[in-house]
Amino acid sequence: MDIQNDNGSPLKITSHEQDVWSHTCLRRGHDAILMGVQTILSDNPLLNTRFDRNADLSIQSGLKMNEEKLSYKNSIHKEPLRIILDPQLRIPLRSKVCDTSAQSTLVCSFPQSIAASAAKTEALRSIGVRVQGVPGSDDGHFE
Repeated sequence: MDIQNDNGSPLKITSHEQDVWSHTCLRRGHDAILMGVQTILSDNPLLNTRFDRNADLSIQSGLKMNEEKLSYKNSIHKEPLRIILDPQLRIPLRSKVCDTSAQSTLVCSFPQSIAASAAKTEALRSIGVRVQGVPGSDDGHFE
């Protein structure tokens, strides 16, 4: 179920402080972000760490979880690998995650979808997107 306004536009459900915290403390602290293709089709997200990369941010100021202070100042910044689960290889070539100039993207798809969409697979690979076959079950899920 998508969360949206009555007119179909995306509905913002987090504050700016929560966004900064999640990008700075969560996304930046992990090697990869895993997303299903339906989110790519619905929202066309960047899946990067687009907020202040030199911030000192307390968890308390973002989500009021505890008093712990997290400091990322002067740490080496890296963008997490974007992993897209896409059994039928439906990802549009113009998706924001297909821009690999600053961040890597890996699309996991069924081998038969990759074979059936050879031209699309080659187009994705030519723009720097890695495409990997992953076995699936008859009901359309990855094994």
